[in-house]
This record gives sequence, structure tokens and C-alpha cells, in this order.
Amino acid sequence: MNGIKSLSLLSIRSRLVPNNSCGVRLLMRSVVLHQQKAPVEEKAQKMQLQHSVLEEIMFREEEKPKTTAQKVKKGAENTFLYVTVLASVATLGGISYLLFEYFFAPNSPQRIYSKALELIRSDPQCQALIGSSITGFGEQSRRSRRHIASLAYNKGDEKRVRVTFHVKGDRGAGRAQVEMVQKPGESWGYRYLLIQMADHSESIVLIDNR
Repeated sequence: MNGIKSLSLLSIRSRLVPNNSCGVRLLMRSVVLHQQKAPVEEKAQKMQLQHSVLEEIMFREEEKPKTTAQKVKKGAENTFLYVTVLASVATLGGISYLLFEYFFAPNSPQRIYSKALELIRSDPQCQALIGSSITGFGEQSRRSRRHIASLAYNKGDEKRVRVTFHVKGDRGAGRAQVEMVQKPGESWGYRYLLIQMADHSESIVLIDNR
């Protein structure tokens, strides 16, 4: 009888042990899956929270002023905003106008200088006395910048602009002077363009409408 009982207990034990092992494995697998799932859920919660905060910032309706003081404050803020925008637009327009006047207007010193230098470079007499590769530059300032000297003045009903700069090539150098004039009802045109050679040996007159 004792032998039969021992055998029965062993058989029952052998059947229970595999079942316990399976239970442990299932429990461990559940723990691992939970650990893997937790960061994903946490990340999703963070993204949802950020999305909610962003929506609140972007789509939150502005609270309307209720009291007289709040209305006055809101009106002052709007007025300041409008004035700031208008001032910025006016400043930008002024800067654009100045840039146009300096670089593109027919009476701007920079444009007069550029056009005169083109005429000098293409003139056969200038090429013979100064060289085939002619450069132009202004007076050297204290900051080591080349400044194109110019003078705008009126002569009777005429508007005039005089520009002076230096020219230099592989054969010689000189000082160029060009003057533009605008007569009443007419567009700007050349009054004269001439070059005085550095050695004072000769003057080159390209245009003379004086």
C-alpha cells in the first residue's frame, strides 16, 4: 500500500511540474510584453499631451474685454500694433527709394560713374593712351574706401550733377570728369565727359555739349 501511494504521488507531481513551468513561462512573457508596451503607451500619452497643448495655443479663442479698462487697453495695443506695422512699411519704402536713387536713377552718382567708365573703356583714344584694361576708382577715404566724388547743383533752370573719379591702365592714368544736365521738360543727358592725363601731357575729350 505504501508503495502504491508513493507511486501515485510521484505521478501526480510529475504532471504538476510541467504545468507550473508553463505557468511561469506565461507569467514571464506577460511581464516582458507589459514592459515593451509601457514605453509605447507613455510616448503616445506624451504626444497626445503636446498635441492638446498646441491646439490650445493655436485655436484658443481670445477672451473679449469686458470692462472699460480692458477695452481701452486692448484698443491701445491694437493701435500700437498698427502704428508699428505702418512705420515698418514706411521705413522699408524709404530704404527702397534711396537704393533706387543711388544705383538706378539716371542722375545718381554711381550710375553716372558706371556709364562713363563704360564709354571710356570702349573709346579708341583712351585705349591708346591709358591701356586696353582700364579700371576706375574714387578718392581714398580715411577708412580706406574708394569714394566717388560728386556734386549736385542748379544752374538757372537746369539741374546738374558732376562726378569725378580716377582711371588707370597699363599705359597710363588720369582723372575723369563727367557732368550730366537736365533741362526743363527734358530727360538727363551728358554735358561733357573728359579725362586729364596724370602727367598733364594731354586731355581726352569724349563728349562736349557745353
